[in-house]
Amino acid sequence: MIYEGLAMHIIAKEPIKSALEQTLGMMEQESWGDVAIIYLEREDDIRPDGSPSGLDEAIRFASMGNPLVLIGWLSEEQYSHNPKWQEVMRYSKAVFLRMPASLAQIVSAISDMGRRV
Repeated sequence: MIYEGLAMHIIAKEPIKSALEQTLGMMEQESWGDVAIIYLEREDDIRPDGSPSGLDEAIRFASMGNPLVLIGWLSEEQYSHNPKWQEVMRYSKAVFLRMPASLAQIVSAISDMGRRV
C-alpha cells in the first residue's frame, strides 16, 4: 500500500510492514526524498511467473527514478536469474539488502542513494 503525502513507501506483508513503518517512520527525513522499501517475499511465496512478490512494484518505483531498497531472504545470486530482478538492478538508485538487514543498514542504504546520480 502506498500512502499519499508520505515520502516513504513500504511494500511488504504484515508483520514486516508494520515493523518497518514504525521504526523507519520515526526516522524519516525530508532529505531522503521519495524512497521505496520493498520486501521481496520468501521463496515459498513466489508468483506463478517465477518472480518473487514485490518485483513489479520495484520496477515501477525504479523507473520513476526513485531510490529503492529491496530486502529479501534469498541471496542476490538466487534472485539474479529472474528478468524482473535484472531490470530493477540496472537502475543506479536500486540496492539490495539480504535479510536479516539491520535498521542501520537500511538507513545507510537510503542515505547513500540520495547521493547517487
